[in-house]
Amino acid sequence: MLALDSLKRTADDSRRAYNRGAMEMKPEQLRNLVISLFDRLRELETEILVYNFAAFIMEQQGVISVSDWGQIIVAARENPALKTLMDEKYGPIISGLLQSIETAEIQSKAEELLLKWQPTKKPN
Repeated sequence: MLALDSLKRTADDSRRAYNRGAMEMKPEQLRNLVISLFDRLRELETEILVYNFAAFIMEQQGVISVSDWGQIIVAARENPALKTLMDEKYGPIISGLLQSIETAEIQSKAEELLLKWQPTKKPN
């Protein structure tokens, strides 16, 4: 998520908070975010496996056929209301994060330029 040049900062720079426009993220906050995201992914994958196992058991016991289960899943996945709901929920989140990342990259590059800038003449 962070630009490569941000990762190459000196030790002193890395101790400072990363100013990302409206979003300020410190390394500890980024670490917690990554941990939280992967914890949530683990929970979601566990739920998927539980549902797959339940579907397998129901199919084995003759409650529902594999083809019926597949049709139910496809119909649910292609449901326009579900697609709209997910787009409305995640669209603004993704858009906001991408905007923050773009802002962060611009600010990081500007900051790097100012840190490295060596004027050739004295100010007027």
